[in-house]
Amino acid sequence: MMDISIIIPCYNRIGLLKHTIKSVEEAIRGLNAEIILVDDGSDTPIAEQIIEFQHLPLINIRQKNSGLTTARYNGLLTANGRYIQFLDSDDKIAPDKLSEQLTAMQQADADVSYTDIATYDYFDNDDLVLKFITCAATTIDPVRFYLEVQPPPHSPVFRKDYLLQHLRKPIIPLTRDYDYIGEVWFYYNLCIFPASIIKVDKPLTYIINHADQRLTDHWELMGLCALLLMNRFADNVPPTALSVRTKTWVAVNVFRSFRRLPYDLDPAFQNAYILLWRKLGKATLSDINPGRYFFWAASLVGPITAAKIYKSLYRRPYRTMRTIPEEKLRSQLLTTLQKIEKGHVAG
Repeated sequence: MMDISIIIPCYNRIGLLKHTIKSVEEAIRGLNAEIILVDDGSDTPIAEQIIEFQHLPLINIRQKNSGLTTARYNGLLTANGRYIQFLDSDDKIAPDKLSEQLTAMQQADADVSYTDIATYDYFDNDDLVLKFITCAATTIDPVRFYLEVQPPPHSPVFRKDYLLQHLRKPIIPLTRDYDYIGEVWFYYNLCIFPASIIKVDKPLTYIINHADQRLTDHWELMGLCALLLMNRFADNVPPTALSVRTKTWVAVNVFRSFRRLPYDLDPAFQNAYILLWRKLGKATLSDINPGRYFFWAASLVGPITAAKIYKSLYRRPYRTMRTIPEEKLRSQLLTTLQKIEKGHVAG
């Protein structure tokens, strides 16, 4: 069987994609690998723009524009490798990332491996300047790994059979609603199942700061995607050995997200997080682990009221953090709330 399949969704952005492919070219030396480019309906087919890479084991898939999450999933269904590496079209990886992770996974018979992260600034002359290295938390617990560590999408390498076992019929249906947080759709679908997880303690995953637009530039849209995803998780999660614990972790994530929202953000946005927290069965103050002073305040007035007080004292006003026009936020919020209600009624 082929060692590994590297799956790269792409849409129009070609300059950075070529750097990603060059990065992969170095990383697959000595491996039996394939590079699957999933062209998500680019204006000009990606295959026509990368003819200089014809010497590589490229598989080009062109689909109608369906979004990042669907592109990753379709790449997975096409893959022939024993292991899977997802990359975005602006990612870079260390030359020895794949070989080191595959060796570690084979020795441990692991389902998933992940690494530490190096962040670089990218300049027009193709120079990369290291800014800092982030040591990811070490865990073998799938609940903590998927819901707290949540590594960037190009950090984990997965065993393909493990992914297919749990994603052929995902508990959260696949739609493009989650494109702003695409990897998290995978994480929430996987977090309720046992997994053998290992960490390679090296910064083999690179995050590149560049001037091109990213989906992650708009935290409001990411927050609405997360809100919808977590609601669908709450509605659909089956009763498994891990599900009770998992719902508590999700509730903790919901509460922490609510605390990070600006105090003067649209009340409907904030209230949706409160309703979801209650739907999940809340979480105790010990679960939330909010710090000593917040713990005291929450013990006196309740966690929601305490969070509102702390936000008004310590969070910046929304006008200093806005990334999208008011009309777009209103429209997206209404659409999200309608989808949540529709899913809740269906459930």
